[in-house]
Amino acid sequence: MQIQMLKNENGLEEWVVLDMQGEINNGGRPFDGEMLGNLGWRHDNSEALFLVGHHLVEGKMVNLERPYLVTAPKDHNGKKVHYVEAVVRRKLVFKLRPKPIVTKHLMKRGEYDKDKEKEQEQEKENEHMES
Repeated sequence: MQIQMLKNENGLEEWVVLDMQGEINNGGRPFDGEMLGNLGWRHDNSEALFLVGHHLVEGKMVNLERPYLVTAPKDHNGKKVHYVEAVVRRKLVFKLRPKPIVTKHLMKRGEYDKDKEKEQEQEKENEHMES
């Protein structure tokens, strides 16, 4: 998987590797042309936030010890040559398990109402104990 980030001063594309634990299942379909999720950053740019479906994964940008070159084979005057397509100097590392994102819209209406009632009862008990 690749994320095109920017072009460097030499006009060469710079890509970032996504380093994730586990696997992402697409139901046996190829990922070509598919949107995998939404990638964003915390306000202070300290962490990357990757939202995939109903899961949130947090990661950090890490510089690679040695950059990688992404090459592509092409024919040039009857010979096979490899052109440099991009350079990879950094990777986004996602070490922790994804956090499930659950909203009231995803929960069954009855379960949400029961949870809300329990919260209200707990608040009443706390108010009663404080007085």
